[in-house]
Amino acid sequence: MATQLTKEWEHTDEINVYIGLDSWHPTKGTRLTGDRNHYKRLTFKDNRLQELEPTPSKEWNFKKPIGNKEVVSLPLSEIITISNHLNVNTVTTYLSHNSLDDLRNNSTPEPKAIDEKNRSSQQFSLEVVALKGNEERRISAQGQDIYAVTAPLVVEAVNGILSGKATSNGVKTLGEAFATGDFLNSSQEDDIKITMVEESYVK
Repeated sequence: MATQLTKEWEHTDEINVYIGLDSWHPTKGTRLTGDRNHYKRLTFKDNRLQELEPTPSKEWNFKKPIGNKEVVSLPLSEIITISNHLNVNTVTTYLSHNSLDDLRNNSTPEPKAIDEKNRSSQQFSLEVVALKGNEERRISAQGQDIYAVTAPLVVEAVNGILSGKATSNGVKTLGEAFATGDFLNSSQEDDIKITMVEESYVK
């Protein structure tokens, strides 16, 4: 999504990734990862990786069905994948605070399937905002069950590699390896709603 958003820019000042969930019922794997992850959190700022500094939370409007949520800065894999192949000065990932509360609560149950696709009822929204000078661009994706999104993306990537759609060999991010427009269009076939605002202007 970040690659598609900035494909015409040689340089991007800032990319912010906002992840919102109406609730987070973590799997055993998620809890195990959290228990094992006690390393220093690194973010990408001033064109280099550096230790995350404490920052205050803020409000973000994910629109329906997530709505307004308090979000906190929490470096996730996007910090590495985006900064690895895009010419960007700063990358920040924000996660809705309510989902962290669910994760940290030992009594929060595991996700339960509610439909024929074995998806849980959890709703998610992912929004990427790119800034360059006074120009701002946004792209968002919404869907049901953030865990269930993984398998279709992996299958699409494997099919792309086997059919020769990958643009290069070696270890690459999705944004590097595939035509991002085609990849995002295929994602919408998996019940992921993607909305892109071509450009607006920051006051």
